[in-house]
Amino acid sequence: MYHYIRELIESKYPKIKALNTTEFIYQIEYISKNYQFLTLEDVRSAIKGDKCFENGVVLTFDDGYADHYNNVFPILNKLGIQGWFFPPVNAVTTDAILDVNKIHFILASIPEGENLINLLLETTNHLHKNKDLESYLLNFWKDFNFYDAYDRKEVTFFKHVLQNYLDEDLRIEIVDYLFSRFVDEDIKTFSSNLYMNIDQLIEMNDSGMVIGGHGAKHIWLGKSSENEQIDEITKTRNFLEKINDDEDFVMCYPYGSYNDFTLHECNKQGFDLGLTTIDGVFDPCTGYPLTIERKDTNCFPKTKQI
Repeated sequence: MYHYIRELIESKYPKIKALNTTEFIYQIEYISKNYQFLTLEDVRSAIKGDKCFENGVVLTFDDGYADHYNNVFPILNKLGIQGWFFPPVNAVTTDAILDVNKIHFILASIPEGENLINLLLETTNHLHKNKDLESYLLNFWKDFNFYDAYDRKEVTFFKHVLQNYLDEDLRIEIVDYLFSRFVDEDIKTFSSNLYMNIDQLIEMNDSGMVIGGHGAKHIWLGKSSENEQIDEITKTRNFLEKINDDEDFVMCYPYGSYNDFTLHECNKQGFDLGLTTIDGVFDPCTGYPLTIERKDTNCFPKTKQI
C-alpha cells in the first residue's frame, strides 16, 4: 500500500510523509527477488481456484497523486509490472483539495515544536470561542488511546479530530483555516500539481495498469448513511466507466472504512474486489474478495539489499 512517492529533498514540502523514489526502486528490487508480481487477471483466477501463485503480490497506490504518474508509472511500465491505482473522483475532476490531503500538508508545514493539541484548541477558540467545545476536545485527548504504528500520539489525535471526530462543517472550517494559515497556496494550482488528471489515468490504463475506485469525496463509507454510500459508489463507477470498459471493477475503501452495506452496494454495482487497510495477507482460498488485506510500504526494506 503506497501513497506519496517523491524525492523529498527536491520537494517544497520535505516533511510530508512520503517514500523517496529511490527507496521505492529498492523496494521493487527486493519484492522482485522474493515475491511474484500478479495481475488483476491472476488475482481473479486465484479466487476462482483456477490458478495458484506462491508468494504473489500486487502493488497498490491510493489517492490519485501526480507522484504516481510522474514517479511510479514510468518505473512499473519499463519493468512490465502492473500497478493498481485508486484515485478519488473529486481529486481528478475538480479543482478541490481533499481534506485528508490538506491535513497532510498542514502537518508538513507546521513549524517544528508546535504543540498540536494547543493549536487545535487555539484554532477552535479563535473561530468559535466555545468553552464547551474546548472541554470536549480536552476530554477526548485525555481519553485518547488509539495506536498508530507510523505516527506519534499527538499527530494521530490531530488527524482523528479533523478527519472524523468533529461535525463535518466544523472540521472543514478548521482545516480550511489551518491550510490557509500554514500552506497558503492557490487551491486550483495546488490541486492540479497534487493529483493526476483523467488523460493520465487513461494512458496508464491503456498501458496495462489497473485504475480502481476510491470513492468520490474520500469519505468514511462505513460511517456514512446508506444514501451517501450509494451516491459515492455510483459516482465512482460512473467515473471508472470513462476510463475503461470493464464490466467489473476494484474498490479501495477510503480510510479503509466500510460496513456490511458498503460491501452489499459495491457487489451490486459491479465491484468484485475490495481493498481494506487491514494489515495482513489475503488468502484467495479462504478470504472474502471484498475485504482484501494489505501490507504497508513500511513493512518492506527501503535500502538496497545485498
